[in-house]
Amino acid sequence: MLKKILSLCLCLCCLMLFSGPAFAATTEETGNLQAYQSVLDKLNEEYGTTFHFPTEEELLAVGVTNTIDPRTATVSATEFEKQLRPIAERISQANAEAEREWEESSDRAVTGMEGASTKAASVRIQKQLEQTIEGAVAYFSAYAEDSAGYWRWTSFTKTYTTIDYDNDEVRFTMDDPDNYSYKYLDAYRTCEVKYTGILYSNTLVGWIPSDYTQTAEWYASST
Repeated sequence: MLKKILSLCLCLCCLMLFSGPAFAATTEETGNLQAYQSVLDKLNEEYGTTFHFPTEEELLAVGVTNTIDPRTATVSATEFEKQLRPIAERISQANAEAEREWEESSDRAVTGMEGASTKAASVRIQKQLEQTIEGAVAYFSAYAEDSAGYWRWTSFTKTYTTIDYDNDEVRFTMDDPDNYSYKYLDAYRTCEVKYTGILYSNTLVGWIPSDYTQTAEWYASST
């Protein structure tokens, strides 16, 4: 009996000896919430993004109810970074491009009163337009008239965005519905709008938000 007990103890010791390093390696490779947070911090530092783990309220705001919980995710931190890095790079470039386009369009911008004309417009109507932007649909409403021989904007009414709930990769939302800027270009033919909000990216550990800016041009000649 004593020999059996000793043999059993020896087997258990051997099992613990060989399985210990394997378990440690698995834990290190799998990662955890702190490791994922380190990835977010690292990429934010490198690319100027604002990645963070969203609250339940934030997830509900973009219509996500079945996301992966980063506290129980099993993907390794290495895999997570490999997926998120190109996303961070793209967001950083897109933000910079939006700001660059906004600044460069100043050369085409119109200053002074909105499309005032001394001629009577043969047609003056309120146009309501929409277009798809990244992760959302944008809407624009303004009055346009044709007294100058072409369609041009005369007065701005409103613009806003709605989340593209059918998009399972990215979703854009404006945390403040008034967080936009607009200006007229090309003799009031065009109105450029800069939308500032948050872009949610679907990742291996769930949806990750970051600040995001994008622009859209609205043409008075559009129907």
